[in-house]
Formats: sequence, structure tokens, C-alpha cells
Amino acid sequence: MDQAALTVLAVTVLRQTFCRSTNFEVVPVVTNESITVIGAGIAGLVAALFLSVGGYRVTVIDRHEKPTLGKDLDFYNGGTTMGGCDARQASVTEAVAAPTRIRSLRLMPMNKGWKMLDKMSTDEQMWAKKFETMSAFPEMYSIFSDLVTSMNRVAINLWEDLFEQIPELAENAVRSRRIVRLCTSESAVSNTLKFQTKVHRKNDKVVRLTKEQMATRFPHLNHSHLAGGVEVEGFTINVKQLGDNLMNYLEKKRQVTFKWACEVASLQDTVVTLESGEKIISERVLLATGVSGDGLLKDSPIAKQVQGVIGFWVKLPNINRITEGFKIHEEDPVAVMNVTMSVDNKTLIISGGFGFVGKQRIMKTSRYTEMAVLVALAVRKYFPTEFEKATELNKKIPVTYCVRPMSADGMPLIDWITTANLGQTMYVGGTSGGGFVQASILSLFVLDMLSGRNDYAHITQAMASTRDSLSDHLYYNVARDDDAQETSENSMTSLDPVIQQFAEDFLIL
Repeated sequence: MDQAALTVLAVTVLRQTFCRSTNFEVVPVVTNESITVIGAGIAGLVAALFLSVGGYRVTVIDRHEKPTLGKDLDFYNGGTTMGGCDARQASVTEAVAAPTRIRSLRLMPMNKGWKMLDKMSTDEQMWAKKFETMSAFPEMYSIFSDLVTSMNRVAINLWEDLFEQIPELAENAVRSRRIVRLCTSESAVSNTLKFQTKVHRKNDKVVRLTKEQMATRFPHLNHSHLAGGVEVEGFTINVKQLGDNLMNYLEKKRQVTFKWACEVASLQDTVVTLESGEKIISERVLLATGVSGDGLLKDSPIAKQVQGVIGFWVKLPNINRITEGFKIHEEDPVAVMNVTMSVDNKTLIISGGFGFVGKQRIMKTSRYTEMAVLVALAVRKYFPTEFEKATELNKKIPVTYCVRPMSADGMPLIDWITTANLGQTMYVGGTSGGGFVQASILSLFVLDMLSGRNDYAHITQAMASTRDSLSDHLYYNVARDDDAQETSENSMTSLDPVIQQFAEDFLIL
């Protein structure tokens, strides 16, 4: 079936299947099967939870040392979850691709672009073409967006049910229970209100905030650049605390085993061979490896569909005791900034920025510095007193990054690795910035597919790795002006002196 039709069908089935807000329950599978989960990020941990509750014996493998709260994990090279910032926001529109970004991958950060690479591989070029031609077909964008937002609505409900059924998962992790989106102009407020009203259910509370209401609610922000906001359903969370809670809960279960600091050397059928020579044999294997598992994906189209997009974050002292998480809608490449409090409320964690890095190693080039400085400048604009305090205490502020696994169309991937191993080895991920929020519903789909029930097959077929169909070929091969707004600068181009000076004065990169 055509991809567009598959996606429309998936949206319809999803909405009808989860139309009522009833308590969610994982239905156990009558099985004694074992499954190996490779990757202990949020996707792997939540999948392990669902699979263990469903009756499987689960072994979770991760190449990193076990992360320990209390240590400085900002520089822990532990993937997007434990190596990223300790903050996530669950909203209906997390990770929705924007059709206005048609030229983003050709423009430098200083020109509001995502361009970080001088040269792209063939797979990276194809991904970029898919991404930037989205605006040529707004109807296709709308279809993909409908599926993502519909999934997010259900996923948020599933998280709420999980927290109610297993309260220790949410302990010290859940922060705000609503999310405010702050905008820089009246037109942006109106457009945000219109879009958020469209994607939320009729009984959801979507509330417009005037500039005066915003100032009352967030008195310590610099309001001179803000026009108002929109309050929506959702919540903010400290994801590292959640990850720690998940690990502690799973370690108590007899059917779950963790293997830390274990590098996977090879995967043959369902035999996982570690670098140490140890072999782990199970009936099934689940890859939740983000952008780092290409060696295990072999010739699967999944490797081409999932590419890396870098994001940055900074920490500031929460001197004004802000207690409510929120978003600030900035221009690209900073885009939507998420503001979340630390577990002890002493620190503001502020994330932002998008830069396409594909599968390439992160190089601290002039573009990297540009992007980091743009994020830091935006942070200083809205939090001048906190920024001044941070530079007073520490002289310089660390700006740290993580790499998000992202698909070109904004939809996640859940699929068998190859047609030769149907029912044995599968991949889940590619969720862009929506890895946390979508982890609950994707884990439900993983359990459904692995158990052979396939109750959600009409939904998961739309998220397969082979997204090539008639509509795709028309969509991705639209003619374009290859010379339009192209940038010729390479990564060694000298920085703007102002950017260079700001980085030297205030930042640790």
C-alpha cells in the first residue's frame, strides 16, 4: 500500500484504538522466551520494562559503564539519554518536523541553518533531500505530523498510567504537570494557539496567555523579547532520574539482567557476541541503539533512515527559584528551547539548537562553536541575571551536546532488521527529540510485534524502514533550485570576531 495511505490508516486506527482514557495494562504473554535488548537508553529501558512485565526473560546490554546519579553525567559519553541533559518535556508536538526548514541543511548556523558538515555520504545526502523537500508537499507533512502527534497523545497517557501503577518510576523525576510555550511575537502566539488547538483533543485544555499573564507567571524572565504564550497538556521530567528509577526497578525483577561496559562485536541471527568473546543466545533481539548501531544493522534500510542531529544545553543557577518547566519558541537553529529544573530545583537546564551531523564524528569546528554560541546567547537574552551569576561564580559556562537519532519525516522507526529474520531481530528508535515521550507507546508496539499478536499492525506498518512508495518517489524527487541560498563556507572558515570573543569570554566548549 502507498505510504501516504498507510499513514492515514495508521492515524485512524490509532485514534480509534486508544479513543478512551482507560487505565493501561500490559497483557502478559504465555512464554518462556528470552530476549536481548541492546542499548540502555530510555527506549531500551522502557522496552525492557514492557517485555519483562509481558513475560519475557530480558538481558539488557550497554557498551557504557552503569551511570550513577550523583556523579557529573554531563560529560558521560552514554548516548542520548544518560549522556544528554537531565531534562525532557512530554508534549503532544514533541519531534514534529517543520516544513519551513526546506533550506536548513544548506545554511550555516549564523544564517539560521543546520549545516554542520562539509561533505555528506550518499546516505546522508538522501536523508537531507527527504528532509528539505518536505515543504514541497504540505499535505504529506500534515499526514506525517498527524501520526506523530496522535502517538504522542497516547504516549503521554501511557506514561501517566505507568506512573500511577508503578509510583517509584516517577519518584523525584516528574517536575511540572503542564507546559507553557512562550512566543516572541503576537503572530507566533496566534499561530501556536491555532496549531496546538488543532492537534489536541477537544477536552484538552489549551490556554492562551497574554503578555501580562506571562509576566505574572514568569516574573524573573526578560520579557522584552516575548509577546505571550500558550499553555498545553504535558509534563516535564528529569530523564536521568527516571532512567535510574527504571534501572533500580528492573534490577529487582528476577527475569531481567544487565550487562554494563559490554561492547557488542557481532550479531548473527539472535546470537550476540561480545568483544570479550562471550556469546549471549536468546530467541529474540531488540536494537535500541540510536545512531550508534550501524555495525549491527548490516544492510538494513534502517541505517539509512536514522541520522544524527546535534543539540546543546547549558546549566544556570536557579537563583529566582523557578519551579515550572516551559518552552521558548526561538528562530532556527536554536529553535524551541526547553527549560527544566534539576531534581533539587537548584539548577535550570536549558536545551536548544539543531545541527545535522549524520553518522559522522563530532568535530569542534567553527560551525560547532557558532551553534553553541547562538544557544548561549539566546539563554542569556531570557535569563540575564542567571547568566551573570553563572559567569560570576564559574567564570565560564560549559556548553554540552548530545546527538539525537532522527528520521527525515519525523516519524519513528520500528521494524525487523531484515526480511530474512522476521520475528527475530528488530529495531526501535529514530524518534528525533521525542525519544522519551514516545518510548511508552513504542514499547507497547515492540511487545505486540515480538509476541506475534500484531494487534497494532495497521499502525506499525506505517513506521517501517522501507518507506518508499509512489507518494514518496513523487515527494522526494520534486525539482528544486540547487543554487538557491547555498552556502560555500567550509568548517574551517574563520569565526565572526564577536562570536569568537563571546565563546572565549564565557563558554567552555
